[in-house]
Amino acid sequence: MKKKILLLFLALFLLFVAGITFALRMVRQTTSSLDALITLHKVEIIRQDLVINVQTVQSNLYTSGTLFGKELDVIVDNVLRLREAVARCGGCHHEPPVAEGIVELQDLTEQYKEALSFFITSTADRQRVSRLQSVAADIGDTIITKSQAMAITANNRLHQRTKEAAVKVEKSEQFLIYTLSVAFVAALAIAFYLIRSITEPVSELLKATRRLRAGELGALSPYTGRDEFKELFESFNLMSCDLAAATEEMRTHLVRNQTILQTSIDGFLHLDGEGRILDANPASCRMVGYPVTELRGTSLARLQAEAEGKEGTVLPFERLKSERSLIHQTTLETREGNTVTVEISAALIDLDDQANIFCFVRDIGERKRLETELLKVQKLESLGVLAGGIAHDFNNLLAGIMGYIDLALRRLEPGEKTHEWLQRAKKASSRAQTLTQQLLTFARGGEPVRQLLSIREVVEDATRFVLSGSNVRCESEMPADLWAVEADRGQLGQVFQNLTL
Repeated sequence: MKKKILLLFLALFLLFVAGITFALRMVRQTTSSLDALITLHKVEIIRQDLVINVQTVQSNLYTSGTLFGKELDVIVDNVLRLREAVARCGGCHHEPPVAEGIVELQDLTEQYKEALSFFITSTADRQRVSRLQSVAADIGDTIITKSQAMAITANNRLHQRTKEAAVKVEKSEQFLIYTLSVAFVAALAIAFYLIRSITEPVSELLKATRRLRAGELGALSPYTGRDEFKELFESFNLMSCDLAAATEEMRTHLVRNQTILQTSIDGFLHLDGEGRILDANPASCRMVGYPVTELRGTSLARLQAEAEGKEGTVLPFERLKSERSLIHQTTLETREGNTVTVEISAALIDLDDQANIFCFVRDIGERKRLETELLKVQKLESLGVLAGGIAHDFNNLLAGIMGYIDLALRRLEPGEKTHEWLQRAKKASSRAQTLTQQLLTFARGGEPVRQLLSIREVVEDATRFVLSGSNVRCESEMPADLWAVEADRGQLGQVFQNLTL
């Protein structure tokens, strides 16, 4: 398109140059013709002066010696003027016929001057003076006749030259008018072409940009264009498609992020550099019990629990400004007056030359409870290890006691009183051994130690142990054909002991 514009302006410039060149040529020719006319008019004036001078000399010649005659010096002065007039006529450039006439006129003037000289200097013979006067007058009349003939010829030539000059001037005017008209039409055509070639694509581009501004992302212009405008519209359509794709991707990204923040179980707070809440997600509102309209514009320090003592801030802003990010645990107070232990992950980001703090708030109350329970379990495990060690050592002691009891029972008769006491001591040691077994079971994490046993024996031993030394006795009714069970004797016996108690 740029080349076309340059070529069109170059063509218009060349047209103007050509018109100006022809116009200058016509003006120059017209000026030459006018100069020739002026020269002819000057020549005509000179010729008229010549005729006037000749007529003046003739009148002086005819009146010489009379009352009306001039003085001799006046006649001589007029003759000199006549000579000068003839010299001026010969000093101009003329055509050959005119030049010949001027030469002849100069010769006649010289003859006239000589005849006048003879006439002026002749004073002896009256007849000679008359004859010389007649000769001079005839020569003067010849000069006047010749001058008038040349004047008529010059007038005719002047009239012809004037008509030719007028025709040339008229042609020059017509040519100038034609040149200006052609240049004006060419300028209009070029302007119309340029307007159509430039304003039409610009108008189409303006329509397309208005559609984009109205929100029609991805709008394409149907205008194909030519040259640079074709590339421009192709680039515009490509940019529009890219803008629509980027905007859709950004919208999808924003919707996804907004959905994540709105549905997240963790709270999200957007703070300014002074710690005022700018926005909050539903999880944060549920956590502290305030609607988002009340949280906006509220300082985060307002949510600090009384349990914190208000000694420090809910978020160490000075540390955050230096480190740009941190993780901080604190306690917040809800709208109902309860407290919630939270962990705040904060990051400080500068957006538009302003500090923005983005905080993710997580309720760690359940985690704290689990940590407490874990600590208890760890303590119980420590106690289990201690109890297992004690039970193991005590079981070794009981094994020795029961061994010595068995040795003592072998030396006594079954009916003796000591034999019965030792039997009771053996059973008590056996129950103590069961107790140590329970401690070992606790030390191993509560896993039961299964073995085949009789329910009858477990029940009778458990009730006898509990009721020994009291005035209560136990009567049990159980079928004799009860099957044996696989169970932990200590745990099952503990159950029946508790039932008996």
